Amino acid sequence: MQDSTLPAALLAEVAPILDLDALVQHEADDGASWDLVFDDSLLVEAFHDGPGNKLVLTTNVGTPDDDRAGQLHKLLLQYNYLWRDTSGTRMALEPPDGSIIMIYDLHLSGLDGVALRNVLQNFAAAARAWTIMIAGSGTSDESTPTDGEEDSALDPALFIRV
Repeated sequence: MQDSTLPAALLAEVAPILDLDALVQHEADDGASWDLVFDDSLLVEAFHDGPGNKLVLTTNVGTPDDDRAGQLHKLLLQYNYLWRDTSGTRMALEPPDGSIIMIYDLHLSGLDGVALRNVLQNFAAAARAWTIMIAGSGTSDESTPTDGEEDSALDPALFIRV
Protein backbone atom coordinates (compact mmCIF):
# COMPACT_ATOMS: atom_id res chain seq x y z
CA MET A 1 0.00 0.00 0.00
CA GLN A 2 1.25 3.49 -0.86
CA ASP A 3 1.81 6.17 1.77
CA SER A 4 -1.22 8.42 1.84
CA THR A 5 -0.12 10.48 4.85
CA LEU A 6 0.26 13.80 2.98
CA PRO A 7 -3.08 13.76 1.15
CA ALA A 8 -4.87 12.54 4.30
CA ALA A 9 -3.37 15.37 6.37
CA LEU A 10 -4.17 18.01 3.74
CA LEU A 11 -7.75 16.81 3.33
CA ALA A 12 -8.25 16.77 7.10
CA GLU A 13 -6.91 20.34 7.22
CA VAL A 14 -9.26 21.72 4.56
CA ALA A 15 -12.43 19.75 5.42
CA PRO A 16 -13.56 22.18 8.16
CA ILE A 17 -12.85 25.20 5.95
CA LEU A 18 -14.91 23.68 3.12
CA ASP A 19 -17.72 22.95 5.60
CA LEU A 20 -18.04 19.39 4.32
CA ASP A 21 -20.89 17.24 5.55
CA ALA A 22 -18.53 14.26 5.52
CA LEU A 23 -14.96 13.26 4.77
CA VAL A 24 -14.60 9.49 4.64
CA GLN A 25 -11.30 7.71 4.00
CA HIS A 26 -11.19 4.28 2.34
CA GLU A 27 -8.17 1.97 2.27
CA ALA A 28 -7.68 -0.64 -0.44
CA ASP A 29 -4.78 -2.67 -1.80
CA ASP A 30 -4.34 -0.15 -4.62
CA GLY A 31 -4.25 2.87 -2.27
CA ALA A 32 -6.36 5.28 -0.31
CA SER A 33 -9.37 7.26 -1.44
CA TRP A 34 -11.68 9.77 0.18
CA ASP A 35 -15.31 10.74 -0.23
CA LEU A 36 -15.86 14.47 0.21
CA VAL A 37 -19.54 15.24 0.67
CA PHE A 38 -20.40 18.91 0.32
CA ASP A 39 -23.44 20.43 2.03
CA ASP A 40 -25.52 20.29 -1.16
CA SER A 41 -24.91 16.50 -1.46
CA LEU A 42 -22.22 16.93 -4.09
CA LEU A 43 -19.88 13.94 -3.81
CA VAL A 44 -16.27 14.42 -4.89
CA GLU A 45 -14.04 11.37 -4.72
CA ALA A 46 -10.28 11.82 -4.28
CA PHE A 47 -8.02 8.91 -5.20
CA HIS A 48 -4.37 8.83 -4.17
CA ASP A 49 -2.17 7.90 -7.12
CA GLY A 50 1.13 7.17 -5.37
CA PRO A 51 3.24 6.42 -8.46
CA GLY A 52 1.96 9.61 -10.11
CA ASN A 53 2.32 11.59 -6.86
CA LYS A 54 -1.14 13.08 -7.28
CA LEU A 55 -4.72 13.12 -6.11
CA VAL A 56 -7.26 12.34 -8.80
CA LEU A 57 -10.54 14.15 -8.18
CA THR A 58 -13.71 12.78 -9.74
CA THR A 59 -17.41 13.52 -9.57
CA ASN A 60 -20.49 12.41 -11.44
CA VAL A 61 -22.14 15.43 -13.08
CA GLY A 62 -25.11 13.60 -14.55
CA THR A 63 -26.42 11.52 -17.40
CA PRO A 64 -27.81 13.41 -20.40
CA ASP A 65 -31.25 12.70 -21.81
CA ASP A 66 -31.10 10.71 -25.04
CA ASP A 67 -32.34 13.68 -27.07
CA ARG A 68 -29.45 15.89 -25.83
CA ALA A 69 -26.71 13.27 -25.55
CA GLY A 70 -25.17 13.90 -28.98
CA GLN A 71 -24.81 17.64 -28.56
CA LEU A 72 -23.50 17.26 -24.98
CA HIS A 73 -20.97 14.62 -26.04
CA LYS A 74 -19.71 17.01 -28.72
CA LEU A 75 -19.45 19.77 -26.11
CA LEU A 76 -17.52 17.45 -23.78
CA LEU A 77 -15.01 16.64 -26.51
CA GLN A 78 -14.55 20.36 -27.17
CA TYR A 79 -14.09 20.92 -23.44
CA ASN A 80 -11.42 18.19 -23.29
CA TYR A 81 -9.58 19.92 -26.14
CA LEU A 82 -9.41 23.11 -24.05
CA TRP A 83 -7.16 21.42 -21.46
CA ARG A 84 -4.98 24.52 -21.15
CA ASP A 85 -8.01 26.67 -20.31
CA THR A 86 -9.57 24.09 -17.98
CA SER A 87 -6.34 23.52 -16.00
CA GLY A 88 -6.37 19.95 -17.29
CA THR A 89 -9.90 19.08 -16.18
CA ARG A 90 -11.38 16.42 -18.42
CA MET A 91 -14.67 14.64 -18.94
CA ALA A 92 -15.38 10.97 -19.49
CA LEU A 93 -18.36 8.69 -19.98
CA GLU A 94 -18.79 5.98 -17.38
CA PRO A 95 -19.87 2.63 -18.79
CA PRO A 96 -22.46 1.28 -19.22
CA ASP A 97 -25.02 4.07 -18.71
CA GLY A 98 -23.00 7.01 -20.02
CA SER A 99 -22.90 9.06 -16.84
CA ILE A 100 -20.56 12.01 -17.29
CA ILE A 101 -17.58 12.03 -14.93
CA MET A 102 -15.51 15.16 -14.35
CA ILE A 103 -11.84 14.41 -13.56
CA TYR A 104 -8.91 16.50 -12.39
CA ASP A 105 -5.34 15.45 -11.52
CA LEU A 106 -3.87 17.43 -8.65
CA HIS A 107 -0.12 16.98 -8.19
CA LEU A 108 0.97 16.63 -4.57
CA SER A 109 4.43 18.13 -5.05
CA GLY A 110 4.42 21.49 -3.26
CA LEU A 111 0.71 21.26 -2.49
CA ASP A 112 -0.48 23.00 0.66
CA GLY A 113 -3.84 23.40 2.35
CA VAL A 114 -4.61 26.77 0.75
CA ALA A 115 -4.04 25.46 -2.78
CA LEU A 116 -6.01 22.27 -2.08
CA ARG A 117 -8.92 24.29 -0.67
CA ASN A 118 -8.96 26.54 -3.75
CA VAL A 119 -8.87 23.61 -6.16
CA LEU A 120 -11.63 21.76 -4.31
CA GLN A 121 -13.85 24.85 -4.14
CA ASN A 122 -13.36 25.55 -7.84
CA PHE A 123 -13.80 21.89 -8.80
CA ALA A 124 -17.06 21.75 -6.84
CA ALA A 125 -18.33 25.00 -8.40
CA ALA A 126 -17.57 23.76 -11.92
CA ALA A 127 -19.22 20.40 -11.13
CA ARG A 128 -22.37 22.20 -9.98
CA ALA A 129 -22.45 24.25 -13.20
CA TRP A 130 -21.98 21.12 -15.33
CA THR A 131 -24.72 19.32 -13.39
CA ILE A 132 -27.16 22.13 -14.15
CA MET A 133 -26.19 22.17 -17.82
CA ILE A 134 -26.46 18.39 -18.23
CA ALA A 135 -29.81 18.31 -16.45
CA GLY A 136 -31.01 20.93 -18.91
CA SER A 137 -32.31 23.28 -16.24
CA GLY A 138 -31.17 26.80 -15.59
CA THR A 139 -29.50 27.13 -18.96
CA SER A 140 -30.52 29.14 -21.96
CA ASP A 141 -30.85 27.68 -25.43
CA GLU A 142 -27.54 29.34 -26.32
CA SER A 143 -25.57 27.48 -23.64
CA THR A 144 -25.72 24.15 -25.42
CA PRO A 145 -25.56 24.37 -29.22
CA THR A 146 -28.15 22.47 -31.22
CA ASP A 147 -27.47 20.63 -34.45
CA GLY A 148 -26.78 23.01 -37.31
CA GLU A 149 -25.89 25.92 -35.05
CA GLU A 150 -22.44 27.36 -34.70
CA ASP A 151 -20.89 26.30 -31.39
CA SER A 152 -21.05 28.98 -28.74
CA ALA A 153 -18.25 29.75 -26.32
CA LEU A 154 -18.21 27.61 -23.21
CA ASP A 155 -19.50 29.27 -20.05
CA PRO A 156 -16.57 30.27 -17.79
CA ALA A 157 -18.43 28.71 -14.82
CA LEU A 158 -17.64 25.32 -16.35
CA PHE A 159 -13.89 25.82 -15.89
CA ILE A 160 -11.84 25.41 -12.74
CA ARG A 161 -9.18 27.83 -11.65
CA VAL A 162 -5.99 26.62 -9.98
